[in-house]
Amino acid sequence: MMNKVIPFIVYFHQSWALRWSNLAVSQTLPHLMTPDQLLKQAESLGKDANYHAWVDAALSSADLIQNGKLLNKEKWYGASAPGNYYSGCPGFPRNRGERNFYDSISFRSDGSWRKIDESTQLLAEEQEEEADPTPWVAAAKEMKIPIEFLKRCHHTFYGLKWVDRQEEWMNTAMMTNIQPNQTFFDVGCGSMRLGIPMTEYLKEGNYYGLDAETISLRAAIQYEVPIAGLIKKKPRLLKTFEFKMSKIAPEKSIDVIAAFVVLKKTKYFEPFFSEAAKVLKQDGQIVIALDGGKEEPNIPQHMHSFASKHGFIRKFKKNGWDSKGKTGEDIYFFVRS
Repeated sequence: MMNKVIPFIVYFHQSWALRWSNLAVSQTLPHLMTPDQLLKQAESLGKDANYHAWVDAALSSADLIQNGKLLNKEKWYGASAPGNYYSGCPGFPRNRGERNFYDSISFRSDGSWRKIDESTQLLAEEQEEEADPTPWVAAAKEMKIPIEFLKRCHHTFYGLKWVDRQEEWMNTAMMTNIQPNQTFFDVGCGSMRLGIPMTEYLKEGNYYGLDAETISLRAAIQYEVPIAGLIKKKPRLLKTFEFKMSKIAPEKSIDVIAAFVVLKKTKYFEPFFSEAAKVLKQDGQIVIALDGGKEEPNIPQHMHSFASKHGFIRKFKKNGWDSKGKTGEDIYFFVRS
């Protein structure tokens, strides 16, 4: 029995990798768009009243507007922000490594910019955005978002290339055999790196996500979802430090819950599995990726203990992990006992 499980998982991963690859290539997702296409999309969104109405409603329902004010409106990225892996913000945009005019542009946080020359580094300092706006700054103003969203600074938060990890997590989620008419809860969704392809794959209203980090969720709502043309899919998002899945998902309504490199501390397991027990369907699944031993000591043992406490067992009933991520993540699948 044990020898049959691993080949099954490997086969499943390979077959879904192929399906996801074909899906991504066939769709106009942001990472496949050229800079000109992205700019045109941003300019169009800025003039679209439906975009602004959806963003305002989504920010409010995600608890990102409090006392009438948008959280962290004036505060920007920093090394101390919780949950972020800050590594600076590159010039924008890039398209799968292709060079273009904007690769030579370095933006400041206030939206002004300078042009970089490869030989001398600094070619010229440009005027401030009010005096000499670039098309990107103008588009950001129309969309009512920080220029950093258009620069995709949030793509630097999480380690590894955005697209590589996006495809890896999508393939891993697909190992549950989730179907478009089923529901998916992305715990620790960040800026929806996994959420964007998953939202496109699922039918309207079937994607849920939560995260504790304000800027990441704002980037998801104000940039990632609209720029990918997925407002019509109505993803449901929430800012919470307490894994409150039940705040936006009805009881026993979710088919798959995913938590990828999120559960790094023992204290997270009680609220996570407690909430999962509320919203997961009787035949639902949980898929967890641990960070390959980079968490607190004995995390797998604590995970199994809390899972059992709340009525979950390992799907494949084997010792150790069920699958291995490309960069060493240990992947586990749970079902109700």
